[in-house]
Amino acid sequence: MGYGTYREIVGFGISFPYPDKKKFVFSRNHTNNENFPVEFIDSDIGTFINKLKKGLGKDIWLVGGGQINGLFLDADLIDEMIVSIVPAVLGAGIPLFSHSTGSKRFRISQCRNFDHTLVQITYIRR
Repeated sequence: MGYGTYREIVGFGISFPYPDKKKFVFSRNHTNNENFPVEFIDSDIGTFINKLKKGLGKDIWLVGGGQINGLFLDADLIDEMIVSIVPAVLGAGIPLFSHSTGSKRFRISQCRNFDHTLVQITYIRR
């Protein structure tokens, strides 16, 4: 996740989510005053992720805002997206991929309705 998403989660005042996952926070300028189980990464995203993919495990779950999503997209590191749509009007909102320079093509592989409150669409790279 990016540092903005990390700060949002910290601000919730709850136990840090995803207890069964190894967590990395991408940030050039970070402070870790909290005792949350995360590792801060300030190296190049592409280099770090490609190294991570060669280790144990297969999938990398990106929990992020538009800035880190755009960086991953530009580095050609996204091969599947799960987009959850909650029918709530929030105002201007935050772009899913801010500052992205790339254009990638995806196709829908699955669409699920969760109790008429949430739609989740899974896209895979073409």
